[in-house]
Amino acid sequence: QAKAELAVIAQALEGFKSAHGDYPWTTDSNDLAKALLGWMKFVRSSGSTTFVGLKANDVSAQGPKSFLDATKLNYLGQLPTEANKAPSNVKFTDPWGNAYIYKYRTGASGSWENFGYVLYSTGSDSAGTSVGNDGILTTAIRDSSDNIDNIYSGE
Repeated sequence: QAKAELAVIAQALEGFKSAHGDYPWTTDSNDLAKALLGWMKFVRSSGSTTFVGLKANDVSAQGPKSFLDATKLNYLGQLPTEANKAPSNVKFTDPWGNAYIYKYRTGASGSWENFGYVLYSTGSDSAGTSVGNDGILTTAIRDSSDNIDNIYSGE
């Protein structure tokens, strides 16, 4: 089930990148959910880019363009009942009730060396050693006793 859900989230991330030119600049599970539900975007101004949340008056009465159907995934938090209301503290969760971990750079610059993002479940033990600020998922991290049951997107 976790592999299937990771595939749904990964597909939504690709849709987001196709629409906005990059993956969401966040490591926060709530911001990831908001981005994939269409409530965050990139704003380019005066040569700089920021990743910001939308306000209700930024979207039509039908709501923003979502990149996935959140009702098909497990989640914590509250999905809005109205299309033009932002989700509140929503996090997509794995079959064990833990938020999926998403790691990507948090801005246009920085030390992120990975070509893409890292997306995974911490598994049934909910323990894990995360990738570093460079985004590289090394063999040492992967083989750590805390990570032995982690389920990574794309595997």
